[in-house]
Amino acid sequence: MPKRNIIFTAFPFAKSDIHLGSLIPSRSRPDTDAFTPITPSPSDISCNEDDAFADSWNSQSSAAFTATLSKLFSTSLSHKPSTKIEIIAAPDSDGLKSLVYTLKNQRELFKSLCKLETVHEWLEEGSRMGEKAWLVVEYRSLVNACVILSDAESSGVSGKARLPVSEAAAGPVMGGLADVAVEGKYKTSSEKKTSFLAKEERVFAVGCRRVRLHRWSKNDPTLDKEIRWKSALTRTETRGQAEEAMIMAALDEEDVDDDGEDSDVEQRISLGDEIFLKLS
Repeated sequence: MPKRNIIFTAFPFAKSDIHLGSLIPSRSRPDTDAFTPITPSPSDISCNEDDAFADSWNSQSSAAFTATLSKLFSTSLSHKPSTKIEIIAAPDSDGLKSLVYTLKNQRELFKSLCKLETVHEWLEEGSRMGEKAWLVVEYRSLVNACVILSDAESSGVSGKARLPVSEAAAGPVMGGLADVAVEGKYKTSSEKKTSFLAKEERVFAVGCRRVRLHRWSKNDPTLDKEIRWKSALTRTETRGQAEEAMIMAALDEEDVDDDGEDSDVEQRISLGDEIFLKLS
């Protein structure tokens, strides 16, 4: 059975930046050009602690996972190449933990989305521009994270941090994501260590299902009425007359590991029945 793909985001986003049920063109930056015409109710979302997270975090076999996550949380911090980076539980907290938020009625929400003309236009326009479309059905967050930078060579580790984990941030964020600011605090000790405490819960990965469009030159009554519509952007010629093409949207069952599908994968990290992907 293929393993499910979970995608590391480009930054540790605030929960308010990522929305279950959103249509997105980029899985690593799920806040960019996201379209959320329908907001799921709290009862349609499950939240559970990732029981396997602690084992994964402490296991030697998951060293690549911890290293990648640590690098993600320090992407925008100013530090030297020789700096060692690690994430530990914040002081006076109940421990470092990961939460999994999952959209329950995924297919029903998808059918509701496909009834909206604004969704038809968003999907068709993206398809015409060569963009892929994804439905956000899950995201992973980290709670009580404290990032520690250690420099064995000198005490030159900068205490000036840019977004997303320091209140000292005042300038733009890498990639132009100026809305990734979070509150935080930092301190530098005489032991050449600098620590940054992220006060808020941070989203570090998302789970998505691919949305695919299929076109027909005529109205096929066998197509699912709830996920098909007449295209206003695509027309075909039938006996010399313009005719609106029929569009049907399909939702992949799973975002599974497929070398041909993810040509922009920089790193694959296998953990249990899931594969965490870092995209370039």
